Amino acid sequence: MSNKSWLAIALISFSFQLTANAEDDVDRKAIDNANAKLIALQKDGDAEGMGEMYTDDAILLPSGGSRTEGRAAIEAFWAKILSSGVEDVQLRTENLESLGGDLVYEIGSYTTTPADGAPIAGHYVVLWKRVDGEWKLHVDIFNEGTGN
Repeated sequence: MSNKSWLAIALISFSFQLTANAEDDVDRKAIDNANAKLIALQKDGDAEGMGEMYTDDAILLPSGGSRTEGRAAIEAFWAKILSSGVEDVQLRTENLESLGGDLVYEIGSYTTTPADGAPIAGHYVVLWKRVDGEWKLHVDIFNEGTGN
């Protein structure tokens, strides 16, 4: 085996170890609790509560929509989306990794069922930021579609 092959194997092994260690450092329960709160707020149609889940300078990049910046604008976005009602929301965390200190990123999939329509599925990426001990969405990106 060539030196390049050994180097590639060593780098892959090292990156898997870093990922495992980083995930060990994440307070998974805290993120799971924050996601559970997001689900409850959506089902309740609570746009104000949704807005409070974001940092003051958060960025929302919704599927097929415009970039939305700041808590007030994000709250207005959710008020419009939630106005027709939500029957069900499911979030499934697929990857969760600490970026050190007060930042964690999450990759997952979602299914949401509007009160007046068929289920919508997609994927999301969230950059969580701990602010005064509470995990808040700092960057929220989601896209419709079920492809891999």
